[in-house]
Amino acid sequence: MRILKKVFLGLLIFVGLGVLAVVILAFSFNQAMKSDADEEAKIRDSAEQYIIEHFEDEVIVYDVLYDNMDNFSGFEYAAKARHETFGTTFLIYRNEETGQLIDTFINDKWEDDAETSIKPYIEEKLGPALTSQESEPIVDGDNWDEIEEQMKGKLEIFVWFDEQVVEEANVDVNNPISYNEVGVAPSLISITIPRNKQTDDDRIFDELIDSFKTDGIFRHGLLRVEYIDMGVPLEKENWEKSF
Repeated sequence: MRILKKVFLGLLIFVGLGVLAVVILAFSFNQAMKSDADEEAKIRDSAEQYIIEHFEDEVIVYDVLYDNMDNFSGFEYAAKARHETFGTTFLIYRNEETGQLIDTFINDKWEDDAETSIKPYIEEKLGPALTSQESEPIVDGDNWDEIEEQMKGKLEIFVWFDEQVVEEANVDVNNPISYNEVGVAPSLISITIPRNKQTDDDRIFDELIDSFKTDGIFRHGLLRVEYIDMGVPLEKENWEKSF
C-alpha cells in the first residue's frame, strides 16, 4: 500500500506540474499577443511627424498594427495611415535593420490602382468581383455568417508589387506617377474564383491578358487564377501564365 501511495503521489505531482506548465505557456502566449501601449504611442507619434515632413496632402494616422504573428518582415509595430486625397491606406514603420522610418504609400496606391483598373475586365468575363480594398473590411468582421453572405459568389482580385522594386523606383509621394510611367510591372496578378474550372477558362484568361496589354494596363506581369471557395481549394492546380 505504501508503494501504491508513493506511485499515486508521484502521478499527482507529475500531472500537477504538467497543468502548471500548460497554464504558464498559455499565459505567456496571451501576453505575447498583447501589444505594448508605449510602443504603440511611439510609432504613432513618429508617424505623425514623418507625415508632416514628407507629405503635402492630408494624411491621417487612424490605427496601429502590432504584428504579433510575424506576418510582415522588417517591423513589429506600424502606424496605419490614410491618404485623404486618394483614399489609399498604407503603413508607416521603422525598419528594424536600418532604423529608418519608411512608408508603403506608393506600393499600396499602385496595387489599389491596378486592382481598380482590371476589375471591369474581370467582371465582364467572369462575374462580380471584389478588390482587396473592398474585401478587407468584410473579412475583418467578426460575424462569419455575414462575411460568408457578402463574399458568396464573388471573385477576389489581388495585385502585388515587389516592395524593393517599388522602393528603387524612388517615386515622389507628392507626385505619385503610375507604375507604367516608371516601367514597373506587378510581381503577381491574382484572381480567386469560387467555383471549379470550366472548359473555356483558358480562352477567357488569355483574352484577359490580351486586354490588359492592349489597353495599356500592364505591359508585363504574371497572372495566377486560383479556384477557391471560402478558403477551400476546389482544384489541385492553379492556372498561371507570364506575359
